Amino acid sequence: MLAAIGLACALLILLMGHQPASAAVVIEGDDQSEIEVSIESEPLADTIDALATKFGVETEGIEHVSKAEPMTGSFQGSFKDVLARLLKNWNHVIVLEPGDPARVEKIIILNDSQGSRPPASKAPAEPVHMIMP
Repeated sequence: MLAAIGLACALLILLMGHQPASAAVVIEGDDQSEIEVSIESEPLADTIDALATKFGVETEGIEHVSKAEPMTGSFQGSFKDVLARLLKNWNHVIVLEPGDPARVEKIIILNDSQGSRPPASKAPAEPVHMIMP
């Protein structure tokens, strides 16, 4: 009897420790070629983590996007395209499988710099004068 109670308690502790994917990130589609992602007030790091977990993709540097504001939106397309849109303002690399360039193997977020490039200067370039001997 005590063994059964101990087993039930262990099972309960194990189940309580299991955290399901965030309800704020809904991922439809089981293939990287076409997915739909709905996000409701979810941090970018949690969204990327949920996607990586779903598709068995390795991540590196995910902590760099921890300062991102929570996001809400829907994205549809290939996994690679959805990632590119989610990370468009972050320095990142999407590593593809060598034998299948449509399949993502790893997501690397390089640093915590966010934002787009500054606009190019409007000033005309100075002409370069070369004197040849």
